[in-house]
Amino acid sequence: MWAFGVSPHGLALTESRVWGITPREYAALKREWKQSRLHLDYRFGELQYTLHKAHFEGRFKIEDFLPEKPKESAAKPVDWRVQKLQWEQAAWSFKNGQKKMREQRGAA
Repeated sequence: MWAFGVSPHGLALTESRVWGITPREYAALKREWKQSRLHLDYRFGELQYTLHKAHFEGRFKIEDFLPEKPKESAAKPVDWRVQKLQWEQAAWSFKNGQKKMREQRGAA
């Protein structure tokens, strides 16, 4: 969660912002990121189709250049309490790791 949150190719949030948002906010931001990414993929596919159509006269269909549509998930939505617990565990691991690093620097 942290890596995708702070990555410039992901959500591009600050580290403090990543740890300050709720799991519901994180899921909403990720969902919007996926939608914008899918939109860009479709636009790129349309451009590629147009260029190939101009040179290869109908050998290709537009579906050859578009990403596959995401399949609908049959799984039940995750309970928000489970997501909250996972988020808190990740935050604890991160903070504990930072504390250990500080202690190691101090001992060196």
